[in-house]
Amino acid sequence: MKITAKRILVAAALMAAAPLALPAVVASPAYAQVGITFDLGNVGYGYRDGYVDRDRRYYRWRNAEDARLYRSRYNDYYMYENYDRNRHHQTYRGR
Repeated sequence: MKITAKRILVAAALMAAAPLALPAVVASPAYAQVGITFDLGNVGYGYRDGYVDRDRRYYRWRNAEDARLYRSRYNDYYMYENYDRNRHHQTYRGR
């Protein structure tokens, strides 16, 4: 009988403490950081106003730093002019 009473008390104590520990477990994913990265490897050809990816879709640069970074690393695949769909038909990097 003593063992059963101890088990009931331990179970009751665990159940009473569970709400205190549960928010820490549940809330931890809410603090996870979300980030967006820019992958220079997907850029097929860069222009002053944007870039064309390897599937030949045009995008504007997210910011001036991305354009500078691409131009400094892949100058052979960068044109110092704005993109014109009718004129630009380069061979893309990696294809």
